[in-house]
Amino acid sequence: MNNAPDERVPLLSLDRRKSTILRGVAILYVLLGHAKYIAWGGVGGVTLFLLLSGYGLEASFEDRGLENYWRRRFFKVWLPYMIVGVFNVLILHVEGSYEIFCTVVGLDFYMNADKTMWYISYILFWYAAFYPLALLTRRAGDRRIGTAVRLAGLFLFSYVFYRLSLIGVWDGTSGAKRYVIFFPLGAALCALGRVQVKEWIRTLVWPGLFFLSTVYMVISYGMTPWTWKYALFGALQVLAASQFVHLGGAAERALLWLGKYSYPIYLFEWTVFRRREQWLGMLKFQPLIDLGFILLTALFAFVFWEANRRFEELAAYAIAKRKAL
Repeated sequence: MNNAPDERVPLLSLDRRKSTILRGVAILYVLLGHAKYIAWGGVGGVTLFLLLSGYGLEASFEDRGLENYWRRRFFKVWLPYMIVGVFNVLILHVEGSYEIFCTVVGLDFYMNADKTMWYISYILFWYAAFYPLALLTRRAGDRRIGTAVRLAGLFLFSYVFYRLSLIGVWDGTSGAKRYVIFFPLGAALCALGRVQVKEWIRTLVWPGLFFLSTVYMVISYGMTPWTWKYALFGALQVLAASQFVHLGGAAERALLWLGKYSYPIYLFEWTVFRRREQWLGMLKFQPLIDLGFILLTALFAFVFWEANRRFEELAAYAIAKRKAL
């Protein structure tokens, strides 16, 4: 009789390190997409970001509940956006009180001076949608039922967001309606990560998904770059690769760095891109100008994010000192 233990592993493994690497890939896609080196780069990058955001929010709720839910998102997402919004107003010479307000506050889905910032309004919308679902299910007696209710609610909200996009709530050029499914899918991936399977099943699933995604991308390349299927398979291609490929070395370190600063890079990149000829035109050779655009964006993001981190540390110290008195 075989008494060997039935060893099982999570179907999806996505720890903090892998998530950071994937964010690095996502922002690299966005940068190269906007610079016209990857036709579907912007689409693939935003899709990956939404999948990871849905995954991260669900994982955070499972680990910590709703503790400091809005506080964390205000200081990590909204406040940095508003600060960079002031920068964008100055650099892009934005005129008109309403457009300035929308650019800085980010609660308008159409009138931002930086048209890529529809994504920030979009993600804030998803945070607001997740919160009541989390309140509803946080005391669910059966964890699986609570998860199922949250996921069902998120997919229902995706339909609502789709209908809103049809009446022009988001900038029509962003293709926002094509992304509505990806945040709920990210949360579903988090639930999938709790499924335990035999190692051989996991070994078959992810390389197989990578192969199928790659075949679809190759067949469809240049034909339908803006469909939700193209965006989904492009994102799943990277996600699947993360489950069986280990980079290591300089490539992994570079992606970890990009992933760490991916959010501030996203905040700055379109404004720098629009000014790249003015600021970097002396380089003459277009690939050098594009490389300069990426490096300058990364520099702005690094300086801003480190200053922001230092401010958070000083604020936390001041609060702790006040409480100690």
